Amino acid sequence: MGFFEEKKGVLRGILGLAALVWAIITLNTGLFIDENGVLAIYKGIFQGQRMFVDAWGPLQMGGLFTYPLFALYEFALEPLIYPLGIGLVLYLRIAYTIIRLAICIYLYSVLKRTKYENGAFYASLFAFLFIMSYKAISYKSICDFGVLLFIAYGIRFLVTSKPAYVVLMGIASCIAVIAYPSMIILPVCFGVILLILSYKGYEMIKPFWIYLATCLVIAALVILYLQLTSGLGNIIPQLQYLEDSDYDQSLPVRIGMMLAEYAVFAVVAYLPVLFVKILGKYRYVDKYGLGVVLSLYWAVFMLAICALRSDSISDSRFAYGCLLPFFWLPVLIQPEKKADYTVIGQYSNNSLSGNILLQFIFATSAVAQFAWLLSTNQDISVPAHMAYYVVLAVILIACQDDNGMGFLVTALTIAALFFGCFWVAEGNGGFASIVSERWLVEDGAFKGIALTPDDYNANLSVMELLDTYVTEDDYLLVAFGSNSTGYLNSDAHQAAGSAYMRTHINTRILDYWNVNPENTATYVLIDESCSKYEKFVESEAGQYILSTYTVEVGRSGNFVLLTK
Repeated sequence: MGFFEEKKGVLRGILGLAALVWAIITLNTGLFIDENGVLAIYKGIFQGQRMFVDAWGPLQMGGLFTYPLFALYEFALEPLIYPLGIGLVLYLRIAYTIIRLAICIYLYSVLKRTKYENGAFYASLFAFLFIMSYKAISYKSICDFGVLLFIAYGIRFLVTSKPAYVVLMGIASCIAVIAYPSMIILPVCFGVILLILSYKGYEMIKPFWIYLATCLVIAALVILYLQLTSGLGNIIPQLQYLEDSDYDQSLPVRIGMMLAEYAVFAVVAYLPVLFVKILGKYRYVDKYGLGVVLSLYWAVFMLAICALRSDSISDSRFAYGCLLPFFWLPVLIQPEKKADYTVIGQYSNNSLSGNILLQFIFATSAVAQFAWLLSTNQDISVPAHMAYYVVLAVILIACQDDNGMGFLVTALTIAALFFGCFWVAEGNGGFASIVSERWLVEDGAFKGIALTPDDYNANLSVMELLDTYVTEDDYLLVAFGSNSTGYLNSDAHQAAGSAYMRTHINTRILDYWNVNPENTATYVLIDESCSKYEKFVESEAGQYILSTYTVEVGRSGNFVLLTK
């Protein structure tokens, strides 16, 4: 025990370095269609699409943050790193990793200066390894960066009471809101919490006004940017087209269904707690016993939900696993009897001591989950990703003393390594292991990315058609934009308001061309093997496109390029 205690720092360093190396080695593996779609949207902004005028996607504002990254690659780094096998997509994944690593290092430094310093390393390691569906720049990952910084700055504010951290919290929350608009409820809720704390006697009026002023200044700057680039007079008439039309139910129905799913997971999460409560009526069970039960239960739960559908393991399983600690945290921070002595370090800021840091993390996670719940068209696994902030809090508790949860920390770390570096996002919502057969792309935006044989051949077909026939002065419509690599492999103008324009379902593309006739497509690229193609042929928009763009310019593999 003494040896491991003495070498604890070295062992943690080895673990952290090994995790970083593994994450980097597997960085070029896999391709999720959402990465195609989101990066295409951000590339369109970089190419000059006016926000909310030429671009109709509700999640386009993240382009403000990715613009510098695209510019750095286009005007400086491409000649240097492209010959080294790094195309645009791999470059952006590397940028994502560097940003995440920097944030997690800062989070580690913040946690080391709290009473929970023993868990700082494992919490920060977990935060680095945890991914928002896939390891790349996206509206989800940018939002996550903002929330992580919001939590880190919030902890520093709670510990030091320095107003500068409130300013930084305002900036961080605005990052989350700009990337993921429904996160607007985060600054609203935080402002309300500050007012409530002020009412209860805490000195929070000044922080409230500082936070409000910071958010308003950033909002004013964004509005000014939109006025200068798009023109508010042009934006306002087109706001009606921003609604995502891929919802099967109304908002109240979706919220009700999601809350019902949360209720089910709450019952599942509290089963071991209930077991310990019942057992405690017959024999004494301390917090160590509770910790052991929760740790074993979590491991069994994860193994069970993965074994249930072993042929389709995805990170949604990990998101479900994060919900258990989310529901456990209120139990774990229940106040115990006060000691007759003062622990060194706890006297420095009594008004904000105790479990306030953990409660702050819990509240932030709950608000973030609700924000994601409002906007998703999928199941509970999407907002459940934001429960991982509470997992960080549980790790801090588990490492605080001998409470029987050491195994839980180990299990969480192993799971994070598995879902972050071994089981990677692939295709249309699927996942596959890093040992699956893949071929390395040698040219284009995806240079350096290892794709499955099918994706590799599809990308090759797309590049062949676009490089041969389409120029940067043309307007290109990729019929199923997020399903192929068309937009990212071409410098042509995007002839659609969003890479997620659903030409197989609705007529928004026709509305877009009617409102913005200057953006009408010169060429249309269609993947005839796509699962959406059959609906596309039968849809009103599809029939219009096929009857208008009747000249077959070229064909490669399953792709055909059409023009008028």
